[in-house]
Amino acid sequence: MLPHATPCYNVDMQMAPAKTENLTVILLGVLVLVALGGVAHVLRGIILPFLVAVFLAYLLAPVVRLLTCLRVPYALAISLALLATLALLFIIGTLLYSGVLSFARGYPLYEPKLRALLVLATSYLEFLPPEWRIADLGKQLASASVTRALLSSLGLSLTLAGHLLLTLIFMIFILIGQRHLPDRIHKAFDVDRARRLCDMIQRITRDLQTYLGAKVLISLVTGILVYLYLVYLDIDFATLWGVLAFMLNFI
Repeated sequence: MLPHATPCYNVDMQMAPAKTENLTVILLGVLVLVALGGVAHVLRGIILPFLVAVFLAYLLAPVVRLLTCLRVPYALAISLALLATLALLFIIGTLLYSGVLSFARGYPLYEPKLRALLVLATSYLEFLPPEWRIADLGKQLASASVTRALLSSLGLSLTLAGHLLLTLIFMIFILIGQRHLPDRIHKAFDVDRARRLCDMIQRITRDLQTYLGAKVLISLVTGILVYLYLVYLDIDFATLWGVLAFMLNFI
């Protein structure tokens, strides 16, 4: 019987290193993910502007190509695209800022109604302690708490606006690099491989720009419809809700 048991023992000995290697790979993958998360947290002041710049650069690339087809110099086309980006961000920021301030000033008028709705809603939650149902949630609806939260959100917006210069610099490099990328690919690879890579990059870029353009258009239409509908219903702060509908539709 012993000679017959030897092959099974050898198979177990061979499978043990394979299991150890798989466990090592999994642990190394977890460590890499943790390290990447730490690096992303430390470099968030650079990564966030870079991601925004990539989004805006892919969105504005068709505009730059259209201007160059109209015999506009490439540097001037990029400058016009950047000016259009600044104008759009300024308009959105101005509408959002004025809307938040108006909401903060007018919130005390709506606080009693919200508190009444809170009491009515929590009255159906009998399993919650009474002091938690009314007192703690009521504190969150206090004028001071809401105003503080709104001002903190405005502070975050100002922080993002502070990264605008870095975002524009990234956009300039990305837009310039897009023009010279095919030439660099042809210099680095042979003719067939370079052609396949260029075709693949063009197809990915076209699909991505189509998606982003459709997303922006849908978000813009959503924001406008929300604004018009709220104006029709004579709802206060219609501009704020319209801007928020436009921005939150990207999530």
